[in-house]
Amino acid sequence: MPATLTMPVEPVATSRTTATVETPVRAADLLPQPAVPEPHPSPAAVSVADETALTAAFEQELRNAQQAETQLRELKVKAAATALQKGSLAANRSVEEALPWYEKAAELDPASATVQLGLSRLYKETGNLLGAFEAAQKAFAGSHDQQAQSLALESMDQVIVAKTDEPVAPEPAPRSLAEITRLLETNPDNPDLQRDLSIAYDEIGDQHAEQDNLIGALECFEASLMIIGRLATSYPDNTVYLRDFSICQEKIGEVQNALGNGAAAIAAYEESLPIVTMLANRFPDEEEHSFDLKITKDRLAELKAIA
Repeated sequence: MPATLTMPVEPVATSRTTATVETPVRAADLLPQPAVPEPHPSPAAVSVADETALTAAFEQELRNAQQAETQLRELKVKAAATALQKGSLAANRSVEEALPWYEKAAELDPASATVQLGLSRLYKETGNLLGAFEAAQKAFAGSHDQQAQSLALESMDQVIVAKTDEPVAPEPAPRSLAEITRLLETNPDNPDLQRDLSIAYDEIGDQHAEQDNLIGALECFEASLMIIGRLATSYPDNTVYLRDFSICQEKIGEVQNALGNGAAAIAAYEESLPIVTMLANRFPDEEEHSFDLKITKDRLAELKAIA
């Protein structure tokens, strides 16, 4: 039997190498990792001495903060007094030069009645009646001195009088109630004539109020309100009609208050408030509307306080 030849088997070479597989980047890997909180010592590890030291440190730091606040207040009051002196000297030359110094003093020491009363006076002289009224209010609220409060109330009254006496554009001589009524018979839809009729009733109501005929005044103001209310409804973008309506409501409120009807007075002012608020927000640069809103809100608060 012939011999079998066995050939050695060589291992098969391969060029294939093991590929490196990369882990895909996740969004979470790109975000800051949350800090690992330091482990708090167990209650047993905190000694009584440590707690006592922390309490003492806190109390000392609190005292330091309070002392710093007191010193800061004192420095501000001192700086305000200096600014007030500077403003007083500047007032001898011009209101415009003095006003910024009084404003600085009021910013540093807003509770000073002396500063606020001086600022109110300067604001009145520059025609800023709303600023003058607010400064007088702050003077009243920030002082317990009877004389200072009296001066503040007097200043507020002067602002209201100045607002009432502001010059207005000349208007034609008012028509009599009978003449307006006659003209409306031939031209009933004329809005100018209707407003004239409302104003005529309003003026007659003022005369009744001056003569203490409160019922007659109330009837006239209510008649005026009905007319101007129709106009304001028909012409909702006419701010003159809207303001007339709010003024008439407040006149009714004052008469109702004088008659002892506090709830009716409050209701009348609450009817006026949304209108004066809307006008003040719509025309923020017109002092007239801002002043109306201030007076309405303050008077409504007074009526609610005494109700």
